[in-house]
Amino acid sequence: MSSIRVPQGSTVSLDKVEGDLYVSKNATVKAKDSQIMVSGAIRCEGDCEIAVTGNLSIERSIIVDDGSLNVDGSLTAREVEVDKKLNVGMRPNSEQYPREWNTKDRWKHKS
Repeated sequence: MSSIRVPQGSTVSLDKVEGDLYVSKNATVKAKDSQIMVSGAIRCEGDCEIAVTGNLSIERSIIVDDGSLNVDGSLTAREVEVDKKLNVGMRPNSEQYPREWNTKDRWKHKS
């Protein structure tokens, strides 16, 4: 497995990551087609954004220290931790849910 690191300030389009995905400060990750599959974990370092038009499937966890995660479709992960904003279009499938599920079928993490 090899990890992918998204450099600071850049925008990349991905579909599959064999290993972990590291997203640097002020970077944006978008789905190349309609899904991003990550066989490891996703870790955002600093203010970053992950925007997926479609589904996001993560084998382990996603941790966004100071940023946002927007998934139009479904989200599958063992653990999800997002500091600023988390929006999911379909009911998420995770062992750990953020603290609030609102009426618009969006996940919202509140500190």
